[in-house]
Amino acid sequence: MKGYRDNRGRACHTCEHERRPEIELRLASGAPVRVVAAKYGISKDSLYRHRQLHMPAELVTQLQATGRRVNPADLQELKRTESEGLLQNLVHERARQQRIADKAEAIDDFANATRASVAALKSSELIAKLLGDIKTGNVTTNILLAPEFHAFRTAVIQALRPYHDAKLAVLHSLQQLEHREVIDGECTDATSP
Repeated sequence: MKGYRDNRGRACHTCEHERRPEIELRLASGAPVRVVAAKYGISKDSLYRHRQLHMPAELVTQLQATGRRVNPADLQELKRTESEGLLQNLVHERARQQRIADKAEAIDDFANATRASVAALKSSELIAKLLGDIKTGNVTTNILLAPEFHAFRTAVIQALRPYHDAKLAVLHSLQQLEHREVIDGECTDATSP
């Protein structure tokens, strides 16, 4: 690829270099000129001139967009926010599945209640795995995430099946507890701001 020539007709060494795309990417991404010069065997002056005279702003912007490397702090922040969003979605989905199970149970549709409870249990397992991957520092155990809690909950509701009013009252109480958060020992409604 033929490159630019100066007013004396001399070719730009960077434009003529066989690895020009790599060099321009490094220059656009802010790599130290002395490092690029040493790596590719080109003088620092030639690189400075090339960057100033032969790399239009549009090219630099394009190279920065395609060649950007994410620094570890940005990657960690992205991981944290994505994990929080995923966790919130899973918790919401688990609550939805449990509501479906409760409604099916209330109308004595035990096959669908069991399916929804199994789906809620799988969501709980995913939540537990996610918390294990992203949780650092102090670990708080939430019994609502434990598979044993869901087995207990199902057993209680089934035991109350002959007692329709009692079953509905227990379901209502459990749903209220499951939608509350405990903050410093006090229960608060999770839906309130």
